[in-house]
Amino acid sequence: MINLTIYGDSISTITHGGGGYIKRLKKSSIYQSIKSYAISGSGLSSITPNNLYTIICKDYKIPVNTNWFLIWHGTNDWFYGSKIEQFESELQTILDQLKTTCPNSQIIYLLPLYRYETPYGSSAPGNAFETKNCVGLTLLDYRQSILNLLIKNKIDYLDMTTLTKTFQNDVKQYYEDMVHPNSNGMDVIAQIINQYFTSKL
Repeated sequence: MINLTIYGDSISTITHGGGGYIKRLKKSSIYQSIKSYAISGSGLSSITPNNLYTIICKDYKIPVNTNWFLIWHGTNDWFYGSKIEQFESELQTILDQLKTTCPNSQIIYLLPLYRYETPYGSSAPGNAFETKNCVGLTLLDYRQSILNLLIKNKIDYLDMTTLTKTFQNDVKQYYEDMVHPNSNGMDVIAQIINQYFTSKL
């Protein structure tokens, strides 16, 4: 059985898509418990509001009964303009803290999802993977930094943009607002996550 703890932003809350993917995960019998520390508008780096670095490394919100941690962050670091060196350093510290506190637990990281949005300080929206933020970085830059660290630390990941490639081709079918998945989108996301954890049982 899986005791899951989730860290993420608004996509990992129950606010969007008819209760979010968490509501759908809770319908599966593979989870003994699901605990979420997801906060809307939050990022990973300490320059972002309600950030994961503070939650993990200062507030120590790490349930010791967890055997799986799911992290889905990076998008709002692009939005607010986290400096990449700080982002990478704090992500490494977060991973180290989780592994030190719960050495027998595992981590799965969900890479950033496609979105079309205006980053902070910019005047026009665009595909986040192509649009530069206030420090000159695209979401693709943050994605690559995350991926490099996950490979270095031998941590599993799900490439959510590739796994949800139909989202970009039909945004009205899968998004509420070009940023947050709707009920259809959350159905797909939950299915992807459930398939992953089922394979680990």
